[in-house]
Amino acid sequence: MNRIEQQHHIAIVEYLRTVLPSHWKVVHYPSGGYRTPFEAKTFKRMGVVAGFPDIMILGDSVTGPRCWFVEVKAPKGTASIYQRQFHESLRELGFKVAVIHNIDEARTAAEVWKLPMREKKFSQTA
Repeated sequence: MNRIEQQHHIAIVEYLRTVLPSHWKVVHYPSGGYRTPFEAKTFKRMGVVAGFPDIMILGDSVTGPRCWFVEVKAPKGTASIYQRQFHESLRELGFKVAVIHNIDEARTAAEVWKLPMREKKFSQTA
């Protein structure tokens, strides 16, 4: 993950944690970055999967507990083939997945998913 992508990622997590209900969880899945061959093998055996989205949003709805997934990309970044395949498998299971580049796209995804936003305006932009 490049530095610009990291900055957007941090801003998006902060935004989601600010506008979603306080009891909801916004969690980063740290699968990227450099790993030594030994670490990579160990992480794979522990269950790390190529293509898993960056962020999980865990919350409740009228139908019970739910989970939404967000992949964060740099301004002109695109999802890799592994990410696209994994995202599609999540969608086939009934989960919602969005690839986003900034807070505005995070806001749009939350609105499309009808997540219960505590406030519509957020002063910081990524």
